[in-house]
Amino acid sequence: MAKETLVVEGYADLIKGLRGYDRKFKAKARQAFRNVGEHVRADAASTAAPVNTKTAAGYKVAVKQRGVEVYQSVQKTTGRHPEYGAFQMIHILRPAQIRKAPEAEREIEQALDTLTAQFNSGSIL
Repeated sequence: MAKETLVVEGYADLIKGLRGYDRKFKAKARQAFRNVGEHVRADAASTAAPVNTKTAAGYKVAVKQRGVEVYQSVQKTTGRHPEYGAFQMIHILRPAQIRKAPEAEREIEQALDTLTAQFNSGSIL
């Protein structure tokens, strides 16, 4: 099974490099990346809602060192359907990621351009 990933070269280096800068700059960068993940989460939730509203409400966004993740926060309740996690990944989360990849790429570029301009002008620090 192929893994679908939107790769932003230098993302991990950027996040590591932000450790030494002002907290406001790091917070703005993380918020920009969170907004990108939020679009994928909303798409996945709208796809899952007709099947199961609890599942749809459980999708969350996390900004981490290695990237932005959209994950299911709701734990298994009965264990009667162990394949449901794979079903969500194959039929809900990955298609949402694929549908939103061009938009996410544009938004990441815009966010990085904006943050770079603000950093260079000194308006963040």
